[in-house]
Amino acid sequence: MSRPQRTSPDQQPHPERCDCEHADGEAEAAGPGNPLRLRPTRRTTVTTRPERPALAIVVVAAVAAALAAWWWTGDAAGQAAGGALAPSAGLQASVLVARVVRDVSAAFTVGGLVLISTVLPGTAASSPGDLGALRARMLRTVAAAAWAWAAAGAVWLILSYCDLAGTSPVPSLLDGTLAPQVAYYVAEFDIGRASALSALLAAAVAVASRLTRRTTPAAWLTTLAVLALLPPAFTGHSATAGDHGAAVDTLAVHVVAVSIWAGGLAGLAMIALRRRGRHPDVAPRVAGPEAYAMSDSAWGLVLRRYSRLALGCYAAVALSGTLAAAVRVPSVAALAGPYGALLAAKITALAALGVAGALQRRHLHVDPPVRGGFLRLATAEIAILAVSSGLAAVLSATPISTEGALPATDATTALLGYPMPTALDAAGWFTRWRLDSTWGPVAVIAAGAYLLGVRRLRRRGDRWPPGRTTAWLGGCAALLWATNGAPGVYGDVLFSMHMVEHMTVGMLVPVLLVVAAPITLALRTLNRRTDGSRGPREWLLELVHARYLRLITRPPVAGALLVGSLLGFYYTPVFVIAMSTHTGHVLMTAHFIAVGYLFAWVICGPDPGPARPTYPLRLVMLIVTMAFHAFLGVSMMSGREILGEAWFSQLERPWGPSLAQDQYLGGALAWGLGDYPVAILTAALAVAWIRSDNRESRRYDRKATLDDDAELKAYNAYLESIAAQHKAYERRTRAPAGGDTRRDSQRRASPAPGPDGNDA
Repeated sequence: MSRPQRTSPDQQPHPERCDCEHADGEAEAAGPGNPLRLRPTRRTTVTTRPERPALAIVVVAAVAAALAAWWWTGDAAGQAAGGALAPSAGLQASVLVARVVRDVSAAFTVGGLVLISTVLPGTAASSPGDLGALRARMLRTVAAAAWAWAAAGAVWLILSYCDLAGTSPVPSLLDGTLAPQVAYYVAEFDIGRASALSALLAAAVAVASRLTRRTTPAAWLTTLAVLALLPPAFTGHSATAGDHGAAVDTLAVHVVAVSIWAGGLAGLAMIALRRRGRHPDVAPRVAGPEAYAMSDSAWGLVLRRYSRLALGCYAAVALSGTLAAAVRVPSVAALAGPYGALLAAKITALAALGVAGALQRRHLHVDPPVRGGFLRLATAEIAILAVSSGLAAVLSATPISTEGALPATDATTALLGYPMPTALDAAGWFTRWRLDSTWGPVAVIAAGAYLLGVRRLRRRGDRWPPGRTTAWLGGCAALLWATNGAPGVYGDVLFSMHMVEHMTVGMLVPVLLVVAAPITLALRTLNRRTDGSRGPREWLLELVHARYLRLITRPPVAGALLVGSLLGFYYTPVFVIAMSTHTGHVLMTAHFIAVGYLFAWVICGPDPGPARPTYPLRLVMLIVTMAFHAFLGVSMMSGREILGEAWFSQLERPWGPSLAQDQYLGGALAWGLGDYPVAILTAALAVAWIRSDNRESRRYDRKATLDDDAELKAYNAYLESIAAQHKAYERRTRAPAGGDTRRDSQRRASPAPGPDGNDA
């Protein structure tokens, strides 16, 4: 017998309030503990959580597509004996199912968190940091998806090991040998470590999602979830491709963009299912009555906001997929096998999604949007995305045809990812280029975004200093040259060229970017949101006023980060890790850009932020920090230990100086090249100091004009009062004619009164 529900006077029980059958009728006698019971006259069954079967259908569709594609490629047929699957075929199918469930759950987790952080409206403006009912409901669903992600990732880790080792998981589990074998697999193999790390991060996202009640922690969870996506992408086929750097980067962009796109679309479809009910104004008890109470205009704004995000993800998926296929496939002849067929199926699905997206945007630009139009097209898109997810799981495990493959490479090419370059000459400083798949696009996109911001300001009649635009473009050009030009080509081969790359990226580029005032430009051009959601402008303001930024912008902390990063990088094994792995190299570059930008911003940054020290203290900070930086260059020149010897000694470089001579040259370059950024910083600091004094003078002038120079008059009156006191004292101590010379000498010996009337 059910317990009675407590309801407020203005909120009566509703059929959608529970998952059981309800009845509308007259009251009848109740048993003990149930004072009132309704005698049913009309029975209706209401589903209060339509998103659960929808998610199950998506997973089933993805799994079915993966199994069908796996069977078609011949992986199962080749292992079948007499029409029955071999035992290993069943294990491989289990591995594939776990992979698909992991990918689908990960996509929904990441996409749902992106919706919470950037798309869905929040609470009232009085408490913009609260999640609100709708986003809190979405976060609970994200937590469930994250648990599924972590569980499927752990199962996939175990099953993939058993498949690789050729053992059965059940007997190994029963005899107690499975756990130590999986632990060894995780400790010794990259793919094992990556899978375990991804599952652990997914579990952390699941736990934190249940504890989060604010918007800012939800954004940190979004970052953590994206990081959990990346470790599996850094291992596998893409990591073993010829140009493994480009392969890993393109796959990482592809996975993140697909997850945001597909997961966000699934989350919006769930909300649309709830709003489509007969009573859309009534929400589940756990979410509150305002969870789905969204007007048509607000819903249309949410859809248009997501549409712009999905368009960017679609472009990223198409471009990264094309580049990934170009890197992995050695020749056109290699597309004749199953890999080419699966790739063609994915391209067809992508084209169909583009058509569906175009139709969707036509419906969304009607205000209010057409009811049901979004949900119909979203259902079709989700079905295609589910099938594509299954195809992608099979594609990643399908070997590429060896017909027309490139010949085997030597050890140096395998280490670098490209052949050993020829000796560097004077012309090579400007003519040697090689695309860096990470920082090349970053430099181009940053330059384009800045120019778009300046263009928007000019269109509305505002001016922007051309010197700042020149500084930003110069910084982007320096970043492009340092990572894609001669320093990037030879930085992995010569320590001296690595120091040129480091000094350009860590010192020159941040100074030029800081002088360009990008935060000020962004705050003046980005649109402001008023519905409680947070867009780029709101998150930028949140970052500028963060407590963490107040800590790291203190002069001792900023200087210690710059100098300590250099010592901790070059005199520890981190240097070899960064040189030998693509991920480590990308993180190294990003870290030194961030640390250099922070230091330059503390010294001379024009952008808003936490309070910074006075200008004399900034000058002292600059001198002390650069002295330590010069000392580092001298220590490299005089040191006997070869930095990064474990890496440079593996390269078969037939030209150039020895390792010791190259390190001496690198230390000299670090010492000498540091003077140019210091000169720019000093000039920028002097200009900022002069401008600050001029602003202070103008402020005093405006204040004097408004109050008729009241402060100056008060100061003059103060000086006149002091002069009057001294004149009075002189008159009292002046000796009268024929007076007592003894008393007059005593008065002259007494001290004069001070400004407050007391003796000085």
